[in-house]
Amino acid sequence: QLDSFTYSLVIESKKYLGGEKYKKIALGPLDTQNINIPLVFKMGKFVKNFKGRDSAVFEFRFELLLSTPDIKQEHITLLLNRSMPLIVDFDVAVEQVKINKLGFNNSDLTAYIKVGNPNNMDVNLDHLHYVLKVDGLQWAESFYKKSIALHKKCSAHLAFPIHLNTKIIGKSATDYLKGDKVQDYEIAAGFNLKTPDPMMKTVTMNIRNSGILHLAKLIGKVKEK
Repeated sequence: QLDSFTYSLVIESKKYLGGEKYKKIALGPLDTQNINIPLVFKMGKFVKNFKGRDSAVFEFRFELLLSTPDIKQEHITLLLNRSMPLIVDFDVAVEQVKINKLGFNNSDLTAYIKVGNPNNMDVNLDHLHYVLKVDGLQWAESFYKKSIALHKKCSAHLAFPIHLNTKIIGKSATDYLKGDKVQDYEIAAGFNLKTPDPMMKTVTMNIRNSGILHLAKLIGKVKEK
């Protein structure tokens, strides 16, 4: 039986996750068991250390304590070393905003969003959920139903519909459409990430970015903060 085991992931001499499991698991001859283990990955540290990198050496370490009727306890160490592509971050920015219909109560707009894949691996994104805020007010929250294919080092341009309750922005609505006043925006998105690497199954990622809009110049480019 498996009495206990510990596990860790080390990437280029830095530990990013680890844990232990002490619940005993009975194993018969030529038996196979699926074991669920909790993982808390230090994503902020990972992004900071590897941003701009294309690959790194991963070391998975498992320490097992086994017991049998003939051997009281046996300590076994399993190591798996592999160089793997890195998925570090994604770029997201509002490029343009187009007014389709402007009303006193409701307005329909389209936000054109650029999603960039700076990683050295093709990926697919689906179940994209996004929230767009302008000057601290939520303008849109919705799901993008289509799957998004992003080739390595490339970008995709998406159109997000916005049905805006004009009343929630009050007197600011007219200010947005005239003069030189600019608006701060923030866009946050969460999605399922799929890669062709068999070691990396579907994972959930969250990204956030901010910038400056000038809605009085709807055709103009957006300035990045």
